[in-house]
Amino acid sequence: MFCAFLNFGCKKKYQEQHFLPDLEFKTSVVVVPFESWSDTSSIFGEAATLFPMEYLPAERTVIGSNIYLTYSIRWPTYGSINWQNSKLRIFLIPNDTLSFSSIEDKVSFQGQSSKMNSYLYQKSKELGIEDPVASKAVLSLSAPSLNALTSAVDSITELELLYLEQAIELGQIPKWFANTERYETMYFGARVKLGAPKLRGSILGLNEHVPEDYYDFVETLPTSNQEALLSVYYYEYLAQLTTHLFLTDSMKELSGESRSNILYDKKKEYFKILPEPISDYCLMYMLSRIIQNDFSVSTDVINSSIDLISDDNNRNHIQDMRRKHQEEVLTPGIVFPTISLPDINSQLVDLKRMQGKVILISFWATWCKPCIQEFQFENKLKSELNSEDFELVSICLGSNEEQWHKVLKTHPLQAINLFAGEDEQKKLYDIYKIRALPHYTLMDRKGRLIENNTLRPSDKNLRNKIDLAIERD
Repeated sequence: MFCAFLNFGCKKKYQEQHFLPDLEFKTSVVVVPFESWSDTSSIFGEAATLFPMEYLPAERTVIGSNIYLTYSIRWPTYGSINWQNSKLRIFLIPNDTLSFSSIEDKVSFQGQSSKMNSYLYQKSKELGIEDPVASKAVLSLSAPSLNALTSAVDSITELELLYLEQAIELGQIPKWFANTERYETMYFGARVKLGAPKLRGSILGLNEHVPEDYYDFVETLPTSNQEALLSVYYYEYLAQLTTHLFLTDSMKELSGESRSNILYDKKKEYFKILPEPISDYCLMYMLSRIIQNDFSVSTDVINSSIDLISDDNNRNHIQDMRRKHQEEVLTPGIVFPTISLPDINSQLVDLKRMQGKVILISFWATWCKPCIQEFQFENKLKSELNSEDFELVSICLGSNEEQWHKVLKTHPLQAINLFAGEDEQKKLYDIYKIRALPHYTLMDRKGRLIENNTLRPSDKNLRNKIDLAIERD
């Protein structure tokens, strides 16, 4: 049993029902009352899932005065729900139904994950932090210095951990969840600090001096941590840590493919010496990112990494993912069927009218944090490239139209902003083989595909692809 294997000290009902090491998708349902609201589209949710790392939207069904949000998850994981103009951080357990009600601003939960969700709700209220993850992430670019960033991130983390210890002492949450919450909190804070110098340099153009003791925090966090296996940010931290350790200045001078091959070969060697099942899961995380993002990594490195996965189910999962991805790769040169979508002024826009320019299409959603984090890079591309040669088209999927307007007002985007309703988005998901957001598609001047699921604008190599397309055409 997964729960017993992780030594979480779980109750028998959790051990028997929820934590089997099964990579197949399972469902978790959240029942949301919307009472007399006429706009049910303002209620939506998402959840993080691993292998590959994705933020998947919940499917919505309206029955009577309730909305049923069905999340697809593999393991117990964190998710979110937008409800009554606020965002709730929630915790989901496979095959569970979580329902909640609100009376006079008091929220109560029912379901096997009720204790965890009561804890998360009260935590946000008492600490005055709606989403600690977002609060830490924004500091990467808003903090005046690296020392100030460290201080602010550590302060939020300390508040969270103190609140967690109080809940443990009062017996408010199960031990296995306390471990997950602890390490989700700690590893995300470390992940923000670890990536901040590079992020601030590439986005803000800062050439900051990194204090000599800045990276000391990596010595305080265990890299081999059985109690963190349910934490998404544990794997993200290890992936970022190994890049920090192995990407030397001399490697940075190499071409993209050569650099990637050396880097991922070193990551593979590092992960294989970790104990099981951590080794498997780190290799799976690395490989799923390579496959999903079409990183320039040789077949030999990929194959040798797959061979190191010890569990048959885990190895087969990655092999199936690789095969399906290869089957879904669209052939360069094809012309997509045109779909007309409304812009910010409710005027229908046909993409055919933009032929003559190289076009980058961005598919995103209002609930997708990684999507919104890319806005600044999209704006940079748009401002740097000649408008006669290049156009950025932003298409919002799976979202509420009112929320779409709100996000664009808060985060202005220099693009042709289009909105896809439910019927249109189903067509777009199928046509462009969209499996996760954000998703980018690069088109040439004649409306032909250059590359589907291309690099994100935060990757400097995307600019090279666009420049080549402009010069070629």
